[in-house]
Amino acid sequence: MALDENIGNKHPGDPIKSDDWNRLAAETRRLDTQKLDTTGGTISGPLTVLGAISSPTVGVQIVHGNEDAWSYSTDQVEYQPALARDLTFERAGYPACGASNHVTGGVDAGMTAGRPMPTQDDVLGYFNTLSNWGRWGDDDELGTLNHITDDVRLAAARAVRHGRSVSCAWEVAVPEDMERSTTTCPCAADMPGAEDMPAPGFRDDRRWGFSSERLGVTFHGNTLTHVDSPCHIFWDGTMYNGRSHSLVDAATGSAWASVTAAANGIITRGVLLDIASVRDVPWLEPGQGVFPDDLEEAERRQGVRVRSGDAVLLRTGYGRVRHETGAVSGFTQAGWHASCLPWLHEREVALIGADTPQDVQPSGYEGVLMPVHAVSLVAMGLWMLDNCDLEACATTAAELGQWDFHLAVAPVRFAGTSGSPVNPIATF
Repeated sequence: MALDENIGNKHPGDPIKSDDWNRLAAETRRLDTQKLDTTGGTISGPLTVLGAISSPTVGVQIVHGNEDAWSYSTDQVEYQPALARDLTFERAGYPACGASNHVTGGVDAGMTAGRPMPTQDDVLGYFNTLSNWGRWGDDDELGTLNHITDDVRLAAARAVRHGRSVSCAWEVAVPEDMERSTTTCPCAADMPGAEDMPAPGFRDDRRWGFSSERLGVTFHGNTLTHVDSPCHIFWDGTMYNGRSHSLVDAATGSAWASVTAAANGIITRGVLLDIASVRDVPWLEPGQGVFPDDLEEAERRQGVRVRSGDAVLLRTGYGRVRHETGAVSGFTQAGWHASCLPWLHEREVALIGADTPQDVQPSGYEGVLMPVHAVSLVAMGLWMLDNCDLEACATTAAELGQWDFHLAVAPVRFAGTSGSPVNPIATF
């Protein structure tokens, strides 16, 4: 096994401190599942790590123990505590704390090794090479939704072969995700002012009542399922198709490329690419990116090909994390790597979605915080579905052996708004 350069000169029986153990464990793929609960629980007792490889999918961190000395055997590729004392471990990443808060060096190095990675200059160049400005006219606000033609919608309808529909959205929780004020009136005739209402029923009918709500929600972020329209992101003060950020007013919102550009809905063929299954893991770890070869391997395994006008939904498995642990990620997350952008442009994808807020974080590029958001929305006019719940969709797709479906997304017509909460419906 190739060890970290900082500990490669150690010999069997030499003590290894806990941070060295973390570096060793970061090189392993499979853990002894009889001893480590891979859903994120804790275990006690000696831990054996087998099957080490250079591309990590699981990390281990010491929570507490009686000793910090460890030994390892290089000929057996096996690691265990030097002393048979009870120790407690927990899985790093999502289940432990909602997100890994200590990631350096950008995208996980094990994932990028051996792959041709675009440089930061390459990514910055995408604003020109992948630009759709003027492609559909200087006044176009739809961007990549122009790929969804009448023929594409008809083809999407033909993807319905079983008649089964599933939601791809999270429930909006109260009070975590939404401010809510509910009025209940068991008997409308007792409502203050009912005696002055012109309709006689308010005064005389004592059998009917009602409830009503006033809601307040901030949908952008890493929790609620929502669509981003092109005016959501600026680059150098500019929006999609070369419009100035000054078209977004604090009082009236955006006069350009707001969510109402999609007032007729986004109706197209959806394709789910299950990257967690491709990598044979329950979920991708925080900081792990998805790359073009992952997308094409998912196509191959699932027997589907992304084509012009499709919506591509990316499953990292983070929805499973949220369902099993309730964790919501911080700013460190799995997701699309910037290297996927040319692939999405070439395939003429109309809409992308993910079970995270899209970009892998850290992005791996110091000068581009969220390259997938920035290039997609500003240069390409590529609309985005953030924070989908794709677990039911993935389960249904696997059960039916069908990874494409009719996808319907109906944004609320909020005037001048950079997006909308949505409930995407996949119909198989």
